[in-house]
Amino acid sequence: MSSSNNINQSSIPYNGWSNYETWLGNLWITNDEYNYSILCEALKLDGDNQSCIQLDQLD
Repeated sequence: MSSSNNINQSSIPYNGWSNYETWLGNLWITNDEYNYSILCEALKLDGDNQSCIQLDQLD
C-alpha cells in the first residue's frame, strides 16, 4: 500500500463537524443533560454565554 492511499481519518469532515473525533466529543458532552448543564455553567462563569446559546442551537 502506498502512502498516497493512506488518508488521515482525523482530517475528514464528519456530520458537519471538522472530523469524527470532534463530533464524538460533542456527542459525549451534550448528549447527557447533567454534563451539558455543567458545560453551560462553566461557559457562563467564564463570561461566554454566547457559546452556550450556540450549543442550544445545535440540537
